[in-house]
Amino acid sequence: MGYPTTDFSPSVRSNGQAIDASHVNDLQNELSAVVAALRGTITHAMTLGGASLNVTGASTVATLQAGASTLASLQVGASTFTIRPVLPPPDAVQVQSTVINLTNATTLAIPWTHQVFATNSSVHSTSSNPERFTPQTTGIYAFGVSVVPSDVLAASTGSVQCRLLDSSGSELGRAVAGCPGAPSNSIRAAMYVQGLKRFDVLSGSPWVRAEVYLRDVSTHSLSTLTIATFHKL
Repeated sequence: MGYPTTDFSPSVRSNGQAIDASHVNDLQNELSAVVAALRGTITHAMTLGGASLNVTGASTVATLQAGASTLASLQVGASTFTIRPVLPPPDAVQVQSTVINLTNATTLAIPWTHQVFATNSSVHSTSSNPERFTPQTTGIYAFGVSVVPSDVLAASTGSVQCRLLDSSGSELGRAVAGCPGAPSNSIRAAMYVQGLKRFDVLSGSPWVRAEVYLRDVSTHSLSTLTIATFHKL
């Protein structure tokens, strides 16, 4: 038995009128529905905004659908989640560069033209501003870059610097590889740099990127082993 689909609204009766059987039966049905609800023997479904809520038996939520999050079972009385909420994965992307030429004393924002994986395609594009990583929700994000030059530095004073910057110009992390005073042709200046950034607002489409700066006597390039990961914590 379930509740009627409309509110019970009986007509007003007066002394001397004939009382039909349906008048009494309607009252009995309403009373039976109330008793059944109190004893937990009926199912009552209702809609709250865009969410569906089904309550069965002894006040147990059978299914709760709210956006992309689903609770398969929720025990209200003892406040126990029989099955934990299923949440969407955080924004995450891992990318890889092609071979990129570096010029002495010149800063280059690394373009990432290959995606290893992406849980949210809006975080990064391989064609439009491929050097940028754009958060899609507020919160803390981790950004890590592994920079691998294709060959060794030619000069004993050579070095490679990698900086992680956000759209405001703030530096999130920095690493410098090189060994001044070492013999020439002996330094392959690989490095890893990471940083954290908290995004409180998304207005203005904030982003982060990695920049490299070469200091050497000859032109170098970055290897395809150069990889970056950007994900929400």
